[in-house]
Amino acid sequence: MNTPLFSVIIPVFNKWELTENCLRSLAEHTAGYDYEVLVVDNASTDRTATELSALGESLFGKRFAAIRYEENRNYGPACNAGAQRAAAPLLFFLNNDTLLTPGWAAPLLAALGAGSANDALATDDSLGAVGPLLLYDDNTVQHLGVALDTSGLTHLYRGFPADHPLVGKKRRLQALTAAALLMPRELFWACGCFHEGYRNGFEDLELCVRIRQQGKKLACVPASRVYHLESQTPGRKDSEKENALLFHSRCGKELYYDLHQHGQRDGFRIELDDALGTCLLLNENDDQALRQDWSEACCNATGNPNMALYKLTCQNPYWLWGYETLADNLEKAGDYELASYCHNKILNHAFTRKALENAMQILKRSGNAELISKSMPQLTEMEATIPTPAAARHKLEYFLRQAETRHDKLLAELCRNKLSELNL
Repeated sequence: MNTPLFSVIIPVFNKWELTENCLRSLAEHTAGYDYEVLVVDNASTDRTATELSALGESLFGKRFAAIRYEENRNYGPACNAGAQRAAAPLLFFLNNDTLLTPGWAAPLLAALGAGSANDALATDDSLGAVGPLLLYDDNTVQHLGVALDTSGLTHLYRGFPADHPLVGKKRRLQALTAAALLMPRELFWACGCFHEGYRNGFEDLELCVRIRQQGKKLACVPASRVYHLESQTPGRKDSEKENALLFHSRCGKELYYDLHQHGQRDGFRIELDDALGTCLLLNENDDQALRQDWSEACCNATGNPNMALYKLTCQNPYWLWGYETLADNLEKAGDYELASYCHNKILNHAFTRKALENAMQILKRSGNAELISKSMPQLTEMEATIPTPAAARHKLEYFLRQAETRHDKLLAELCRNKLSELNL
């Protein structure tokens, strides 16, 4: 057989129904390409152990291999084992909780110079790895790149509609998830592969650091789209703290705060919220334009005005006035559950004491014991993230030093403004 164009490497542990659906979608939507599929089974005890080989061979023939271990070696070692067996010059790491879509492969391959001459995307020799736009099943963004917020790592523009103009914008990225990641095999080994000290988390973040240390860039290619069910592997988050500490000790200094930079370039107003996280807010012109759109929709609509407002907030997830107004309207109508949902949206985008107080009050006024028992612990946990004045000063001075080291004028200004606001 000829050498395949790319090798698909899928680590799995149980969840056979996910693996089956992933493989079927891969076979259905990757027709016309010569590729191989390597599934690395980390000692699954469900139907994976008995049905994987038969299904894989029926879908991919001799281009399929099942690699099974009798103990769970976790994500990184499984991916590395698949890469060792791979015959292709390109490796496509893929989670089993994904569903491929028509045309997913061409844009990614073209970006790395492996596409046909007729592909629309031009090759960029500076790229070391690329990933597709990952979507939730409601066609909103799950992942188009990793950004670092002053409160931690975040998926950039999570929850935005897939057709939002910002989703297709080219941007500089520090990291991509390996839930769906295409890169040259030689570069993978030059980067030291996935470090095996992690336990199902942060392996891909370090790999992206190593890719950038090789002088290569990372890009999300929105023309390629994959659905991602996200964090379906049992125990996925069990070692989050230990993984974060290991990453910080190995290469934490290689990351820098950049969410505010993305937001500024994309036209948002930037603030530090009361938990000292970076929040992106609509600028005044966009806010006023949306208010006008809703006013016109209310005048013209024959249905529920709240539905028009809800649609506008879905299209513009950082429009806090829309969520605040919708929450007030829903509370007046007695729909406390949806009103609480809106308040949670506000808190997730811009965490303030006022927003937290409003969310707690609406729960108490609802008198709904089930809703209170479900939501109040989350709000109490959020409240604990508000730092004391001494802790706030310490964190802001740390952020300020980081900003000055990197000559980041915007972050420095945000820190000074917050220190002044808190009278620190």
